[in-house]
Amino acid sequence: MTTFNFSWVRQFEAKKSLGQNFLIDPNQQSKIVESLHYNSDDVIVEIGPGVGSLTHLLVKKNVIKVILIEKDPRFCEHLQNVFGGIKYPKVEIIQADALEINWKTLESKPYRLISNLPYNISTPLIMSLIKSQHIEEMILMVQKEVAQRIVAKHGSKTYGRLSIMLQWLYDCDRLFDVGPSCFRPQPKVTSSVVRLKKRNIEIVQSDLQNVEKFTQLIFHQRRKMMKSILNGKVSMPEIFLKKHGVLPTSRPESLSVQTIVEMGKDFASA
Repeated sequence: MTTFNFSWVRQFEAKKSLGQNFLIDPNQQSKIVESLHYNSDDVIVEIGPGVGSLTHLLVKKNVIKVILIEKDPRFCEHLQNVFGGIKYPKVEIIQADALEINWKTLESKPYRLISNLPYNISTPLIMSLIKSQHIEEMILMVQKEVAQRIVAKHGSKTYGRLSIMLQWLYDCDRLFDVGPSCFRPQPKVTSSVVRLKKRNIEIVQSDLQNVEKFTQLIFHQRRKMMKSILNGKVSMPEIFLKKHGVLPTSRPESLSVQTIVEMGKDFASA
């Protein structure tokens, strides 16, 4: 079986434009992979496998298939050499930009996903992933600041659009931090690993779009009162707010996820 080889890191120069940092700490590699829950009939997708820091552990798991999504052609060739062919027949390597993937049609059945996300695209990519409604569980390593936003509770300064969209659709847990010394090259910030487990709720596509638009609107002006934000956006702001039990003087960050979601669903017809 293939084990992690530090020569994989030495032979490639990380591209800053793609947010590349290679995870070299074997304990953290194992800890991240073991955080993912899976069954023998599952498919696991890894975004941005790079040199294979997590891949060398994923390919040993008893699952149907492991799909690797990698943008950099250098790493696609490397991954094909190390993990492709008859040695690992369940591995599928796709050269593609993760921001352009249709995550709903990638696999016919729901799947599980793991990734050390590039810092520079983490938020738009996470939004794309959750909107597919096709991913049962995600283990993501992100910048600590992003992790704090994901799990933030209402009333906190880090609470916002990302917190609401994710906590509405997924049970979100921040698992542990990973320090800069675990990477080459070393990033200037600490990373955190989060688990997102899909909630068992039915989501109408129009509700998803409406809630996303509503959260964008109110958190773009997060210091304003709700009556001011909605003025000119709904026909009767105070009646709309009263319907949802919200004081006109409330500010977005004081409202619960559920309250904002219900308001967002109604927003298009208000």
